[in-house]
Amino acid sequence: FPGPGMLSPPGMGIPPPGAAPPAAANAGPPAAHPSVLGAPAPGVAPAVGAPAVVAPSPGAAAAGPTDGQRSPRLRSWKTNADRRKVYIQMLEDMEIKEEDLTFEEAMPRMLRDERYQAVTKASEKRSLFAEFMARRRREIAEERRAAARAAQDAFRKMLQDRTDIKPWMRFRDVLRVLEIEPTYRALRASEAEGLFEAHVRSLGAAEREKEAETKRGIRERLLEAFVALRPRDWSDARRVLEDAAGGKPRTGEASTATQEDLDKAGAAAQEAFDVLDAADRLEVFEDYLRRSASEEEERLERERKVEHRSHREARDAFRAVLARLREQGAITAQTTWSTVLPHVKSTREYRDVCEQPGSTPRELFDDAVREAEKEYDAERSIVRSALKKAGTRIEPSSTVDDVIRAVGKVDAVSAIDRERLNTVVFILRRRAARHAAEDAYEVAKRAERANKDFTAMLERYAHRIPEDALYEGAEAELKRHSAYEDVDDKARRELFAQFQASRASGGSRKRSRSPSRSRSRSPSRSRSHSRRHSRSRRERSRDSGDRRSKRARHG
Repeated sequence: FPGPGMLSPPGMGIPPPGAAPPAAANAGPPAAHPSVLGAPAPGVAPAVGAPAVVAPSPGAAAAGPTDGQRSPRLRSWKTNADRRKVYIQMLEDMEIKEEDLTFEEAMPRMLRDERYQAVTKASEKRSLFAEFMARRRREIAEERRAAARAAQDAFRKMLQDRTDIKPWMRFRDVLRVLEIEPTYRALRASEAEGLFEAHVRSLGAAEREKEAETKRGIRERLLEAFVALRPRDWSDARRVLEDAAGGKPRTGEASTATQEDLDKAGAAAQEAFDVLDAADRLEVFEDYLRRSASEEEERLERERKVEHRSHREARDAFRAVLARLREQGAITAQTTWSTVLPHVKSTREYRDVCEQPGSTPRELFDDAVREAEKEYDAERSIVRSALKKAGTRIEPSSTVDDVIRAVGKVDAVSAIDRERLNTVVFILRRRAARHAAEDAYEVAKRAERANKDFTAMLERYAHRIPEDALYEGAEAELKRHSAYEDVDDKARRELFAQFQASRASGGSRKRSRSPSRSRSRSPSRSRSHSRRHSRSRRERSRDSGDRRSKRARHG
């Protein structure tokens, strides 16, 4: 409850001390309304001989007058909704301040208003009154909370406006000063103490933040002083600070500070000794070391980027030299480094690439050759496709004019430069000559092996061929063997004649075996001989297949 001299919240119904009692307290019971009860006006005695007026019971009053007793205004409310609105408006006009007011307690005040009779049923009157009081209780509670918030806000503003309250003060120290404030008397003592403690805490936080901001500024200025003075280590930093604080600032060996920087460093050092302790100064020096390391790393990174850019520009310049040689036809898909080196060895671009790390001139040349090979592959595919559609191919003796006449006016071939087309035809002609030589060598090797096999067959079966036999007489016997099919007729005749001449002169190294000796060969030797013979034929066929596949890949 409020203490002495404190104002009570609105709506509590508690009069302030010394206030006159309300008129209703001494007025006695409320006078009956003439229009409702038919009683004479207050203070007027009833006439002689008039019937005595009997006060109606609460139930009878709640029931209301009959239709004949209603005033013209009451009879004008036709609908039930209008009557309810009139009844509720009457309750609102009463300005009820009590939260626990009952229907019976409000009855005397309602009877004075004719709108009380707008609703005829007593149950409906009680129901509307209960709904109104529930809403009114919520409104009164909200008004009380609003008044409490307003009182708290006023007390906070009063505390903020006062400059004599410090963060270290306690509530009991300022109680005598606060008691004279109206905003304090409008609150409970515990509530005012809580608001005061919160205000003191906010003052302390603001003061600490201000001190921290001041210290941050001093730390930043001290850091800039370290940057200007450039001490080597912490011991050197302490000596530099002491000299700067004493008015004799000096710099480290790596410093490039001006006189203005030295003056600022001296002021920062003096502030640091006045405000910061040794631990704070050491932390600032550690920040300076980290900042210096970061700046050094950034400087090295910038230098690396500049160096990489210069290296890239040197490589690009040498690539431009190689590109010009390609345009001149000095570099093709078949060009070697030894043929290009004399052209580029005396250039500045070549020397720049040789003097720097990274790709060498030879590697850049290999890149250019690979690009030329890609172009050559594309152009070769175009030429070969055109030749295939024309139904011809490049021979070892073909020329560029032969190719152009063979393919006709093909747009893809016509788009190829004459020099590059000459290179394509030259490479294809050289490969065709190599393939023809390989084919001729393969044919000669096969003929040589076939001749050897045919001669070996003649020696093996010489006992079946008479020494004076002619080729026509021995041909039937020779056809029985596979070596006969591998040699053409002319070669067979020549080899047979040579063999018979050798037999006649007795110069044959191998003696013809007798039938008995031939039949005496062991089965194991026969099988091993046949395996060797079949294996040699398989190896020859495999070698031939490898050469054909290799030729297909290069063709």
